[in-house]
Amino acid sequence: MLTLLLYGALGGLLVLLPYWLIVGGGIHTDQVGFALLPFSIVIGTASGFNSAIPRTRGLIATALTRAVVAASVVQLTSAFHTAALLTERSR
Repeated sequence: MLTLLLYGALGGLLVLLPYWLIVGGGIHTDQVGFALLPFSIVIGTASGFNSAIPRTRGLIATALTRAVVAASVVQLTSAFHTAALLTERSR
């Protein structure tokens, strides 16, 4: 169920983010397209990689890889939050 909610949120973000940037932010459509292009490239590249892992190494390796990525994201988010707080205090 959590996966379904996460995919729904990601899909909604990919649909609404360009709209918000164009209408709300006043950014030109070409700039929005170029800004979101790396996200499409990463998803396209990662989808092939993610489908190759279960075929070659099994489902346990897939589960471990995703757990490591999720833990890394949590740690990076915490580090960025700490850096933002330190930057804000130094002003």
